[in-house]
Amino acid sequence: MADILGVITAQKNARLDHLSWEYPDDRQAKSGWLQSCLAEAKEKAPGVASGLGVQLLGVHAFAEKWIDSEKGERPYLNELSGMGAVAFAKRAAVDLGFPLSHSKWLELQIEAQFRISPFKTA
Repeated sequence: MADILGVITAQKNARLDHLSWEYPDDRQAKSGWLQSCLAEAKEKAPGVASGLGVQLLGVHAFAEKWIDSEKGERPYLNELSGMGAVAFAKRAAVDLGFPLSHSKWLELQIEAQFRISPFKTA
């Protein structure tokens, strides 16, 4: 790969602006993260309900949102990724003229709304 990139960037009439990486285990990793978040929500919900003096009756609504640094949804993620890419590019044997990294940032946000019993009167 380094040799191919070196040939491309050495050409006077060629410019490489973007390189896309494929992540073959992306679906499996995302599924694992989602299951982990669901387990955490399920673990925390009874304690919150107990602290409020109510009982959980079930799930009312659920939503998930994936934030991907490659789509520019969180500028601070791009900055962090860029800094790591610059460090990686400096270690690379071939100077490509742009930072290169084979990683990206993903963020998963979930929102779980639960049905609860009426508040207990004191």
